[in-house]
Amino acid sequence: MTVLSINILDTIAENKIQQAIERGELDFSEMYGKPLEITEDFSIPVEVRLMLRKLSQAKSTSHEESLLLRFWKARAYRNERKRISK
Repeated sequence: MTVLSINILDTIAENKIQQAIERGELDFSEMYGKPLEITEDFSIPVEVRLMLRKLSQAKSTSHEESLLLRFWKARAYRNERKRISK
């Protein structure tokens, strides 16, 4: 893509967003001023996050799966503790 086509796409996107705002489609006033709760650990690859979500939703897991799940949960816990202590 050239710079010109990117600028055109930006302009089109901005126009669409502005039209949606004017129609009231992007009015989330009940969430205004409230912090977003992001619980995903984006340092973990997407494939692993999807697998972990499936594992945590499964009623029973095999021994290997539960070890992997514990590893990633421990990693997330350590990262959270580091973030809080800073």
